[in-house]
Amino acid sequence: MTRLVVNVSTSEKAPEGRHEAVCLDVEDLGQVETAYGTKAMISISWQLNGGERLFVVRRRYTRSLHARAMLRKTLDSWRGVPVSPEEERDGIDLMQLVGKTCQVEIKHAIKTDGDVWANVEGVFPPGAPTTTPPPDITPPVDAVPF
Repeated sequence: MTRLVVNVSTSEKAPEGRHEAVCLDVEDLGQVETAYGTKAMISISWQLNGGERLFVVRRRYTRSLHARAMLRKTLDSWRGVPVSPEEERDGIDLMQLVGKTCQVEIKHAIKTDGDVWANVEGVFPPGAPTTTPPPDITPPVDAVPF
């Protein structure tokens, strides 16, 4: 498969919040040394849609469908259905994610040197509610009116 490499500005980070997005790539990173030992890793990249600029964000995952694995949690959330026992046993063709739409939640984290990272905190189905419902502000029964 031929990959198109696009230079993405690193000076401006994707804004925080939930954004409509499309999956651009799923890359097998092979064996990567982590703080927890050598792990089989993948990277999933998304292009955030809308706004005046386009941003590409990515997240690395351990290549695992274990119930506690972040890849599994992301797939469950994105697809809106949990990974089935058959998928867990036989695997999932992650390349089928390329071109699929979703919503990506971005959260900023500030490193000790002051640099800002735009982290992918969650992936949701397209059209999922972008905000939580407003809190119920019904006054208690014993409230005294003004």
